[in-house]
Amino acid sequence: MAKIAYPDKQTAVDPNTPVANEIFTAANANEIKQSVNDLYDLEETTVNTTTTDFTQATLNSTYASAAIGKKVACPNLSGSGPTLYIKITSTVWYSIPMGTIA
Repeated sequence: MAKIAYPDKQTAVDPNTPVANEIFTAANANEIKQSVNDLYDLEETTVNTTTTDFTQATLNSTYASAAIGKKVACPNLSGSGPTLYIKITSTVWYSIPMGTIA
């Protein structure tokens, strides 16, 4: 096994001698997490306590960097009632009414 060190990166022990961008570091951890989330549709759900219904424009500006699959749960909306918003394209969101399970 070769012990490989790259400038500004952690030292890695790897028998396949990886290139620099294959090493996990604190600097690329969020990028790797986002790639996995995008690949497996694992975007986290955010709970937003607003009481005002969202529009597509408001969702796109509030969650501008959200990946497709992003879910925003709004349990306190006064107009439409509890709603789950899901981002399905770069600018389109679906809304699904939510209810509690008895």
